[in-house]
Amino acid sequence: MSKRHCIVGWIAVVACVSAAGQTLDQVIARNVLARGGSEKLKAVETLRESGTVIMPWGIEAPFVVHLKRPNRVRFDFVAHGITFSRASNGTFAWDVNPSDGNNTSERMDASDQEELQEMADFDGPWVDYKQKGNRITLMGKEIVDGVPCYKLKVVYKNGDTKYFYIDSNSYLVVRQDAMRDILGTKREVITALRNYRRVDGVMFAMEAESSFAGAPRPQKMVIDKIEVNTPIQNSDFGMTGVQATDPPPKSNKP
Repeated sequence: MSKRHCIVGWIAVVACVSAAGQTLDQVIARNVLARGGSEKLKAVETLRESGTVIMPWGIEAPFVVHLKRPNRVRFDFVAHGITFSRASNGTFAWDVNPSDGNNTSERMDASDQEELQEMADFDGPWVDYKQKGNRITLMGKEIVDGVPCYKLKVVYKNGDTKYFYIDSNSYLVVRQDAMRDILGTKREVITALRNYRRVDGVMFAMEAESSFAGAPRPQKMVIDKIEVNTPIQNSDFGMTGVQATDPPPKSNKP
């Protein structure tokens, strides 16, 4: 093979790699723009979401989710008049599960902590993904409920993997697939995201319907109200009876 042909071949390979990288970057950029743009997303410091969870067994439970940068989240729901809570103060996770006969808060294991941290990511796993330690791959296109979508594979820093499907027209996420621990068994959970609404310039999915093997019907979460940048105290994310504060500043002293 001539030197000229070698150079042409190398240029073609570089061009293909570059195009693939630009395609992923374009999908990410258009998703961010569709959701309101980077400036609007970054301006969200706190979120308060309230609505109803409809369990696979027909139980309806009102819920409230509080989120605050950085990495704070709290999820409370009421079933049969009993309040259940799960939260992370950005350092560790805890829950209150009265169904176990225990009304005190207890620290959760690492996998539950990581799941909550994913929930606490305001911007999504592909925004600043390199800094977060995530790996993103554009897997091509697939049809989801008759809609052509870009399929993104996200490998989180902790090794967890999720697949996201982004509508090629609206550039909003319409589905996500993940393996979750449900009642001690790993199961694939497929979640459809619907009914997007703009609140303070940012698009939010107001309905999430999750299906998994063994459930009689999907579980549905319907958000009735979203409040952006409402004051939320750090202590709201702390364990019962424990004050949660920001981490102390790092000392410059040796």
